[in-house]
Amino acid sequence: MQLLTIQTMRKLIAIGFFGAACLTGTNAMAHAPRTREVQATIESIDLSKHTLTLGYDHGHGPRQVVWKKNTQFVFDGKPASVNALNQGSHATIFYRSPLVGKPTATKVAWSGH
Repeated sequence: MQLLTIQTMRKLIAIGFFGAACLTGTNAMAHAPRTREVQATIESIDLSKHTLTLGYDHGHGPRQVVWKKNTQFVFDGKPASVNALNQGSHATIFYRSPLVGKPTATKVAWSGH
């Protein structure tokens, strides 16, 4: 039986880790984080930072959410712009929470009633 050198052992360990990483379930990593929903009052809108500050009468949720170019804004069931959203509006915010950073709004819906 031949003795393995330290360098050969390291290569075998690296190959083993790589193989294990390839065989683990990558579907869990491929799925987007779970979308959550909150009812909140829009306390402020920062257009330069793409940030909404939220207030809650009942319940709780994130204090701030950011929006991206693919965030949907919906007023009275129709597509709208963030510019149509007003401070003080009561809205339903759908968001995702990343492991790092602020929650990201996927949809913000409100009505004129």
